Amino acid sequence: MDGEIIVKKIKIAAAIVGVVILLINGVWFAYWCSFIKYKNAVGFNGDYYGTTDSQGYRYEVFSPKYMNFSGNLVISNLVLGDGFTETRYGLYIWKSFTGKYEFGIRVYIPDEDDPTGLSYGFYEFLVDETGKLLSTEEYSSEELQVFEKSKDDIALLLKKSNDMWEIGLVR
Repeated sequence: MDGEIIVKKIKIAAAIVGVVILLINGVWFAYWCSFIKYKNAVGFNGDYYGTTDSQGYRYEVFSPKYMNFSGNLVISNLVLGDGFTETRYGLYIWKSFTGKYEFGIRVYIPDEDDPTGLSYGFYEFLVDETGKLLSTEEYSSEELQVFEKSKDDIALLLKKSNDMWEIGLVR
């Protein structure tokens, strides 16, 4: 009799574990599927989901890997490995499972001492959907100056993201 109870408990535990695994995979799959519309907007170019517009801005989609909830969208006018002598920008958009977005800006500053344009530094900022800093307290005065100089370019990146992916930014 005790053996039957133990077997029954093991079956119940296995069923619960199975349902939990199915639920977790189902939630992940739903999140992964939410990136299909972004992928369709940029197309697959043979190596990754992305495209480049006539102004040289690259649009890339990185859907979440299996059981990872950190997919993102990227717009940038920087191609790593290409020399550049002017400031370049990247907008990183993290989509939550609920459909909300978080935005990060990377400002790439070329190294003035490198004539090839292959060396650079960068600044990173977290912004809201209008391009305003989420907090000014965590940044130095130098960083805030870089951000102020970059506002028009940040606004352009946000506009381009909305035009490409229709993420619902209010302009």
